[in-house]
Amino acid sequence: STYWPTGTERGLDFVGYRIYNDFRLLRRRSKKKIVQIIDDFENGTDSAEKFIQRANAWHGHVMHADSHRLVERYLGDYASILPVVFPSVIG
Repeated sequence: STYWPTGTERGLDFVGYRIYNDFRLLRRRSKKKIVQIIDDFENGTDSAEKFIQRANAWHGHVMHADSHRLVERYLGDYASILPVVFPSVIG
C-alpha cells in the first residue's frame, strides 16, 4: 500500500504525535497508555518505584507535545510522588 500525505489540516501522524502546522498533539494510544500505567499502580500490579519510572518515561515523551493540561489531568493526583513531573511540590 502506498501512503501519500494529504493536507496538513488532518495533521501528520509521526513518532507518537499528530503534527499540525502550529502545534503537536499526542496520539490517542499514548493517552490510553498513561491510563494503563495508573491502573497498574492502583491495582497493585506495579510498585511505587515502577510507577514513578513508567510515569516519568511517559512524561518525557509527552513534554514534546502541547500537553500541559493533559499531564495535569492524568498525573496531578500523584504530584507528591512524582517530583520530576511536578518539581514545584518539592520543598
